[in-house]
Amino acid sequence: MIHPGRHRAGADSWMDLAERSLQSWPITLRVALLLVVLFTGTAAVAAVLGVAGQLVLAALGLRAHQRHRRRLAELRSHIED
Repeated sequence: MIHPGRHRAGADSWMDLAERSLQSWPITLRVALLLVVLFTGTAAVAAVLGVAGQLVLAALGLRAHQRHRRRLAELRSHIED
């Protein structure tokens, strides 16, 4: 029960908070943060899986991307028919 006069904080997720915070940053700073996150993630994966594991993951990702693009093309051709 909410009593009049009491403030109730919104139930925003951390993603909403991050989005609102990052929108005020210049684009170059946002890109720099993205690159730091990507390089850190890549280094973490390399430490766990090694370079060979990373290459396998990259190949699987590219293969999944190609399948996804092929499926979208098929769906678009069915819609146009």
